[in-house]
Amino acid sequence: MSATLPEEQLSQIAILIKQNQALILKNQDSWLSDEGVAKRFGVSVSLITKWRKQFGLPFSQIGEVRRYSTKEVDDWFKGFSPQRILSRAS
Repeated sequence: MSATLPEEQLSQIAILIKQNQALILKNQDSWLSDEGVAKRFGVSVSLITKWRKQFGLPFSQIGEVRRYSTKEVDDWFKGFSPQRILSRAS
């Protein structure tokens, strides 16, 4: 027994599928590795590790896989300042 949907519903489903695929692609681009963050800011991976450990660079980790949200990293970096580094050193 096979059921068919009206053309209007099929058209709406096709639109939703395209929108979903676009969101998936967008979200795939929004996570970076340590190397990706280092490249984004033009610094070394060891500096990214230091920022993460000492200054709270936000990240997500599952097992051995660590990723950084581009939005969270960009927002964090906007608030990052030399004064913040100096206040932690003293």
